[in-house]
Amino acid sequence: IMRQMGGEPSLATEIANKIASGDLSSKIDILPADHASLLAAMQKMSTVLANNQIAAQEALRIKLALDSADVNMVIADKQGLIIYVNDAFKSLLQHIQNDNRQNLPNINPEKLINQPIETLFFANNARQSLLQIDRTYQSELQIGSLYFNVIVSPIKLRSGEKMGFSLEWIDHTAEVQAEHE
Repeated sequence: IMRQMGGEPSLATEIANKIASGDLSSKIDILPADHASLLAAMQKMSTVLANNQIAAQEALRIKLALDSADVNMVIADKQGLIIYVNDAFKSLLQHIQNDNRQNLPNINPEKLINQPIETLFFANNARQSLLQIDRTYQSELQIGSLYFNVIVSPIKLRSGEKMGFSLEWIDHTAEVQAEHE
């Protein structure tokens, strides 16, 4: 039993309780050839959890940066469903809500998550067009009297597999109005 445990049962219990409480700082000493004991498995689990914790903290920093950025950002998954809208984009939609309701009546800035990307575009085929984009693409979109450059960039893994898309909405109404004058 001691070989299967990899050490004293009380040590395994102590380490398991620390891991369960989120404390991943315990050094778990195992024999060099031990790859199958309970303590060896707990060492692997602790390492994986610590790496996941680091990745989660990094993802949270990125999300908080996007939340507070001035740029209008939307992220869609690879099926074309909206999975993220930052505060700047929500504010933009709230600011032009009356104009939006005339042209895009289904927009509610607080209920965009899990909505199809078509919710933000005139075309019913927006999702199909988005799914075909393999590199950064820029398009102009008019919503009422407002003009936007929408920059769509695929989000890819290192393997090249698409994970989704980022959409940056740049209001260039002032430039368009200046050109018309």
